[in-house]
Amino acid sequence: MMKLPFLKTLNIATSATPFTLDSGDSFSFAPVSYEDYGILNPQKDNVILILHGLTSHPHGASHHSEDQAGWWEPLIGDGKIFDTDRYYILVPNILGSSYGALSALTVNPVTEKAYGADFPSITVRDMVRLHRRLLDILEISTPKLVVGGSLGGMQALEWAINYPEDGADVVSIVAPERSSAQAIGFNHTMRQAIFNDPQWQQGNYSSANPPNSGLGLARMIAMMTYQTEASMARKFGRLRRNEEWEIGNYLDYQGKKLAQRFDANCYLRLIEAMDSHDVSDRSDYQEKVSHKKGRILLIGDHSDLLYRIEHQQVLAAKWSGWGANAHWQDLETLNGHDSFLIDFPILERKLVQFLKE
Repeated sequence: MMKLPFLKTLNIATSATPFTLDSGDSFSFAPVSYEDYGILNPQKDNVILILHGLTSHPHGASHHSEDQAGWWEPLIGDGKIFDTDRYYILVPNILGSSYGALSALTVNPVTEKAYGADFPSITVRDMVRLHRRLLDILEISTPKLVVGGSLGGMQALEWAINYPEDGADVVSIVAPERSSAQAIGFNHTMRQAIFNDPQWQQGNYSSANPPNSGLGLARMIAMMTYQTEASMARKFGRLRRNEEWEIGNYLDYQGKKLAQRFDANCYLRLIEAMDSHDVSDRSDYQEKVSHKKGRILLIGDHSDLLYRIEHQQVLAAKWSGWGANAHWQDLETLNGHDSFLIDFPILERKLVQFLKE
């Protein structure tokens, strides 16, 4: 697992105040890990909540010159768009992940063993409620901005609907209103890759013998959905190395790299949550949207294979028609779904424009 020396962890549940999932399962112990940057002002109104993607982590940026770079390094720090001289930046780990939040890796206080395959199904809505509980413990009533990409973008959308009265501005990047059949199909193939690994053992594998081959293959499938034909042609073309196609070497590397740092049970719970994601699946959907205070920016990319730009266009039009201050922007890159992790100058321009309005 990746070492995160600046990681902080809080337990957000007790027997008197359990954390309950949509499934009905409750936890009296529910840790949430996070990293933070900048200083929380006395009014606690300078908070930017950054929500990460599927296999990412709370290390959004480095904390000093010798610290390792984070996944949004160009955007977080002194003088950057998320300026640590002005804002308190909070990057929590998501429910179900491998980096310190409540998940299959959490030790069950009753059995004194990790939950493993017994960890229940979770939803994106559960993730948002976990983070809201974290803010309550930190005595932060309202974030100034909630922003995330991909699965983090799904959480940002849920935040807008779950807490419409809090006034937080919301930026959701390359995320849909609901997961499409195509996206669910991609996740199905990833599940099968893990299930067909002999080490899977119905999820009851040991830490010494995890289903790394299956998880690695799942990651390769995912990587193919995150990129585009144009980006792969530019990076790999028809090059060979060691008698193997360069694109194949790249995918093998990405698969092995993820398997070394992530847990298969965690991965499965997270992609299940993405499959079930649907912010419209509530009886008061239009009412919630119409009461949303604060602005909403939906950013897509016309080259995104996984969640096409139409997802953001249609959703922005719908929410705007219902009275929300919602808009959309196209990153207009050739890097597809991963554009929010690659094309930082373009993304920064979109964010600067939004924050200055």
